[in-house]
Amino acid sequence: MYLVGVVPGPSKPSLDQINHALRPLVDDLSRFWKPGVFLSRTSEHKEGRHVFAALIPLVCDLLGAKQVAGFSSHNSKYFCTYCLLPIDEIENFNKETWPPCDFEEHKVRAKLWRDAKTVEERDKVFNDFGVRWTELFRLEYWNAILFIVVESMHLLYLGLLATHCREIWGMDVKMLDGDATFSPRTKGVAPRPAPDIMLRASETVLWYLCLDRNINHGKSAKLLAKRLTKWRKKDEVTKYMKDIIREKAGDESAEPEKDAGLPPHVHSASDIDQAIETLNKISPILPSHLLAFNKAVLVNLCVQNSLSKQGNKPELVQHLMKWRAEHGHPGDLSEEPPANLSKAARLETMISSAEAAFSAASAPSSNSLTAYTNDILKALCKRRNIPVSGAKKVLIERLILWKAEGTAGMSAAEAAKNPGAKPALNTAVLGQTVLSEVHKDMTKTELPTWVSRAPSKFGTTEHGKLSADQWRTACTIHLPITLIRLWGNEDGRFKEMLENFIDLIVAVEIGSMLSVSSEHASLYDMLMKRYLDGVNALYKEANFVPNHHISLHLGDFMCSFGPVHAWRAFATERYNYLLQQVNTNQKFGDMELTFMKHACRTANLRPLMEEPQVRDSVFELVEAYEAFQSEDRRGTRIKDTLVFALVQQEARDPLKRPSTLDEVSLQAISEALKDPTTVATIAGINNEKFVPPDVTFYSRIFISGVTYRPSSHFPKDSNVIYCSRDGEIAARIRHIFRSEGQSDQTYIIVQRVCELSDAHAVYDNYRKFLMGTGKLYYNRYEPTVEAITADKIVCHFAKTILHFPEAGGSCMHVLPLQRMMDAVSLPHLDDLVELNDLAELDELPMDVDSI
Repeated sequence: MYLVGVVPGPSKPSLDQINHALRPLVDDLSRFWKPGVFLSRTSEHKEGRHVFAALIPLVCDLLGAKQVAGFSSHNSKYFCTYCLLPIDEIENFNKETWPPCDFEEHKVRAKLWRDAKTVEERDKVFNDFGVRWTELFRLEYWNAILFIVVESMHLLYLGLLATHCREIWGMDVKMLDGDATFSPRTKGVAPRPAPDIMLRASETVLWYLCLDRNINHGKSAKLLAKRLTKWRKKDEVTKYMKDIIREKAGDESAEPEKDAGLPPHVHSASDIDQAIETLNKISPILPSHLLAFNKAVLVNLCVQNSLSKQGNKPELVQHLMKWRAEHGHPGDLSEEPPANLSKAARLETMISSAEAAFSAASAPSSNSLTAYTNDILKALCKRRNIPVSGAKKVLIERLILWKAEGTAGMSAAEAAKNPGAKPALNTAVLGQTVLSEVHKDMTKTELPTWVSRAPSKFGTTEHGKLSADQWRTACTIHLPITLIRLWGNEDGRFKEMLENFIDLIVAVEIGSMLSVSSEHASLYDMLMKRYLDGVNALYKEANFVPNHHISLHLGDFMCSFGPVHAWRAFATERYNYLLQQVNTNQKFGDMELTFMKHACRTANLRPLMEEPQVRDSVFELVEAYEAFQSEDRRGTRIKDTLVFALVQQEARDPLKRPSTLDEVSLQAISEALKDPTTVATIAGINNEKFVPPDVTFYSRIFISGVTYRPSSHFPKDSNVIYCSRDGEIAARIRHIFRSEGQSDQTYIIVQRVCELSDAHAVYDNYRKFLMGTGKLYYNRYEPTVEAITADKIVCHFAKTILHFPEAGGSCMHVLPLQRMMDAVSLPHLDDLVELNDLAELDELPMDVDSI
């Protein structure tokens, strides 16, 4: 990697200031294109060489690419750099209907911005077309539409995987488990208004109208109205409702009728209704039960019961408590429990009162529960087998959810359809139960050393943001293992959610392979579109973001630029980090030279240390250099870098030769070396078989930059998939050896994992999916071993010990960790289960009676 320059800080440049930093680079690149640059001498051409150079891909995250290439922001009307789909139609996943970008027209508009005489003219061009001039347009060959690549690290790992877990499903160990009917991010949705209020078409009303019609109900009132407008039929909506929806959608082409028959104003009275129920139906109560309501509600109660509305809140409560006593509500506690009671007795009295109030309330509000202490709330939770961990707000949410779903026997969606009911919010698919199961399975999973671990307790507040590699590990390894175990036998919604998630992770893995073909790109496109269509059907509150749309462009770049490892940001992000670690004097003018010298020295030294002759000659120096670098050698970036290393195979660290070895291993060595005399039997010493003197054992072997070790030395690096005549086999490495007679070949002795019988395999839910989920084996190994050459090793696998009684008890889940094309058997597109045709929704007429 060559460092061209460093943009001065301390903050990033503005939209057009970046052109000043690009101008020197473009000047040099222009000369390299025409007429080219003549180098008087190179290491291979002593007479000189005429060289040409061109800038093709621009590799940035979405925000950086738009700034450098002169596009408007990701939330503007024309949010996509590859097509002209407006952001209002971001939920359109049919690529054939997307209007394409024309680069020549794009460049003309950029010149309009450049040649504008005033700032106001530039702003108008930018607002109308979302385009401005960039210095890169001076390169006559450079095409912004074709050369701004889709950066897959931010798109797939930090984008789609993180969005699905956090935004669509919800991920918080403190939250109750749910089914994502409502978004975990939805806060404060009002209770369903009464029928007459529904005629007013506020944002809340539009939200419920969309909910009733199974229409995506995320985002703003304007977007909700647009969706309803698209759904409706002209003859099914009254003139009044048409005008209201048109107004919310921003369509003012027609004036609404003057006499729309608006009903009189009705207060949205969920708190008043709750207060009336508390006052009339709950017995006994404490003054604190009424004090939980605001003064306006208490005044309303007093007026309804012909009581004085004068005074502060305690005085209003006294009026109401006196009214209760006069109207046959004996047993009320006009005061808190006497102070002379013991603490335990006092608490028990208050718990009994709270229990009576909560049991009598059909839909308790958060206001009424806020009056209780944490001890009282925990007691109410314990009596209903509700978890008691978490803050007061969490306990209140759980009690309200229990009342909505547990007592009434209705789901969150069903409860929300009743007037006065409120959707059960603040649940998460990855909530308490599911995340705790994921964490348990993580402790049972063995991963090779090159895989970046996900935090052991991800989803809790003690862990901050996850890195791209951690999201990849969590979503493509740990979550499939646990979710298929939990949901594999489910029908209905959870089955559909699981299938939808598997579509995502398989698409992500195919889009990340180190070698791709047109078949990969087609399979990626099909799976990603099926995933997005599934999200649209399953999660009606899901807010689609530009990453969802742009993910459907990635397949095109896989065809034009090849595998994504060559143009994703793992290396550049790491390079930024390394530059930040360089000691400088923080003075512009000197700091740039320090960066340049440091970058050039490192760029020259690292390849030198990888040369085979250097490694053989000064091996200890190389080891010391690698230790000094102390770089984390785990994760996608290192794997991408080392997989194409100059040294494809290298056995290291010879072991002390064992005097004896088990018979099956010796037999495997004999068969591998094709010399039956290699295994010598010395009579008279218990017929023990000794290791041949020309065989050397090793503690590890590097294959394409990945370390493999015997199970006796490091079990996590010994779990492998290898190729045989029987197909791809799961096994563990027992020994690594070489023979002096065959010094160019390294052999590995492997022991196979026992396959499930056909009778038990039918209970393996992991096999229901053709890719990305692995399968179950018995938790034991075959008694025999075999010796294979090192080039037969395909990859490591993630090993997890699980218990499935119906599949024979203790099982081993095997999930291959291969990213290469030639080791993956891609199913044909026709073999993949197509997305079930969505049943056409019954369209309810939007008239007053149906509402």
